[in-house]
Amino acid sequence: MRRLPPLRLLACLALVSCMQADLPTGPPSDTLLPEAPDFEIRDANNNGGNEHFYWVPPTVGGPVNATGIFESAVNAVLEVCEWSGTECLVTVSEFTVADGIIVNLVDERYEADFDASLAEAGKTYRAEVFARGQSLGLIDIQRSESPNEFHDISRDEYIPIQTKANKKVVPLYFRIEEGAVEKGLIAFHSDRTGNLDVYIVDDDGQNEINLTNDPARDAVPA
Repeated sequence: MRRLPPLRLLACLALVSCMQADLPTGPPSDTLLPEAPDFEIRDANNNGGNEHFYWVPPTVGGPVNATGIFESAVNAVLEVCEWSGTECLVTVSEFTVADGIIVNLVDERYEADFDASLAEAGKTYRAEVFARGQSLGLIDIQRSESPNEFHDISRDEYIPIQTKANKKVVPLYFRIEEGAVEKGLIAFHSDRTGNLDVYIVDDDGQNEINLTNDPARDAVPA
């Protein structure tokens, strides 16, 4: 076998090393990989959710251990949409306190029954509760192959389907406590005391405060 001179051998090794360095080792840095599906439950007990909002049995199993004061006067909205794993594809149902949500004062919870016939087996649905435009909590569920249950994906638990008025429904029950909903402030002026002063009040009409209790005439700034 013919041996290469030492200098030529070193040159060949350097060339091979450079060629290997030029070979691609993965996708280009500007290639966008598909976003991983995101399935979860979010409330006071899960994933750092709102500390005054809870999903409660039979939607979830086990004790809730809520310690706050139940807030029964929240105009909650519950939306159920088909969930792709990254976004809502289409809204399937919407419940409000005026239409579909029952405020159970005895058990201190809000109750909504999602029509199971609206869900297809194998598809995922996100139920999310809103109030004053704020998201309070959510849960991702999936229609099981079994006709009598839904699957809470993130917790690997099953939600039993109930029959009410000859209709199979999924109970979506939750608890809202005082402090769950952030309140806004409204500023206004009034001469109710004989002098024009500036006031602020919570946007639900509570906790009114006189800010400018003095002889000068004060008005809300623009």
